[in-house]
Amino acid sequence: MDNPEFFFISQDVNPDHEATNDLVWELLETLHQRGGLPLGKDKGATLNRHRACLAANFLSAVRRMQKTGKRNFIFRGNRNHWHNRTQIGSKVILRFRKALVESGVLIKVRGHYNDSDGFGFDSKAELFEVSESLLCKVASTELSFTNCNYLNPVTATVRRNKSKDTQTVAVDESSPIYQQFIELRDWHAAMPLVTPEGAELGYGKRSFNSYDQDVGGRYQCAYTNEPATERAKYTLNGERIVEVDVSACNPTILTAMTGKVHPSWWEREVLNPYETLITEDFTKTEIKDMIVRLIGAGKARKQAGFPDYEMGLAEVSSKNSKGEPTRFRGTKRYKELLEHLRRMLPCLNDLKRDALDSNTLSFHESEIMTRLAHGRMYMGRPTYILHDGVIVPESEAPAVAHQLRVTFEGYCDSMGWPLLIRPSVTQERGKETVANRLPMFITERS
Repeated sequence: MDNPEFFFISQDVNPDHEATNDLVWELLETLHQRGGLPLGKDKGATLNRHRACLAANFLSAVRRMQKTGKRNFIFRGNRNHWHNRTQIGSKVILRFRKALVESGVLIKVRGHYNDSDGFGFDSKAELFEVSESLLCKVASTELSFTNCNYLNPVTATVRRNKSKDTQTVAVDESSPIYQQFIELRDWHAAMPLVTPEGAELGYGKRSFNSYDQDVGGRYQCAYTNEPATERAKYTLNGERIVEVDVSACNPTILTAMTGKVHPSWWEREVLNPYETLITEDFTKTEIKDMIVRLIGAGKARKQAGFPDYEMGLAEVSSKNSKGEPTRFRGTKRYKELLEHLRRMLPCLNDLKRDALDSNTLSFHESEIMTRLAHGRMYMGRPTYILHDGVIVPESEAPAVAHQLRVTFEGYCDSMGWPLLIRPSVTQERGKETVANRLPMFITERS
């Protein structure tokens, strides 16, 4: 399986950092001279700002690739892929991509890659290598992609008319969700996360998957893109940080929403939800991976894919003309794992794509963390949201772990869900446990 670095757009304008912007414009000049990229003299012109944004994100991806030891690179070339991910026009993006290839900055390896998301070989994403000259420049330049302003801090992805095509739009600045985010962002500006290099990180943007702002809603910024081992080096208010997370957050929310729970979880302390699902036949890794992909697919029964093949849970059912596998068939053990999870997690049977799936659960997850962060903000305590958890100063982590459980239960109650849950909560730094886990406890609405 290939393990490439993907190009994605995480910021809407250039970072405010001299060395970074110097290399951004050096790259753009190279693409102009060798790749035919249009480039006017006015750096502040709209199209040049968009091109500079793309160059900054590209350099950021190359740096991530170097830090994680990856050798290959994916820059998707299909137009529809970019409509729902940025307000920079797809024509500008694809012209930038073409210039990278024609200039020799990106060197094509082959026309597909092994997709780790379970769909075999993705023929729509070419696999590239990055030129040695650019790798050396990125490695030898002191870059920072942290100090940047977001042109549209709250966005929503919407359908274009009645087609499957989508586009990203800015959320109305007068909306409560927009105002809530700006309040959280601006208040935290005085108490940023600080990297070992001294860069100050804050809230970047919040992205929804519908204009009604009831799907998705995750927070995206510089610190969310960093590996946990890198975040472990940050400080907050002069202290080391701790990440306080909900264990098995999506399955726990799904259980509360549906009211369907296995008797082994009922009115008793469950220290680690995933470990209660382990049997002699299935490992925690297999169980957790399958649950994540079922929720992502929005269905309790799904076709086996490449990850299942890697774990020995599937076999090849068809190949392409080159003899490479394109489809997979689940083994008996794969089917037994599905049945085991559907029995032990009956809430999975209520999954429905585009109605009750990972996007729906991510919205509730982000709303729970938003409530916690705002509550602490009003007490003068900094809190940085990180998907299914928060980043806080080390001295405050034990109290925050309890606050998170209470906030989660209160959210279940406010939504009118049939079950009230205090979730299992962990405290970690760089994936290392720093305090005892708090158990999950489920009760029925009285």
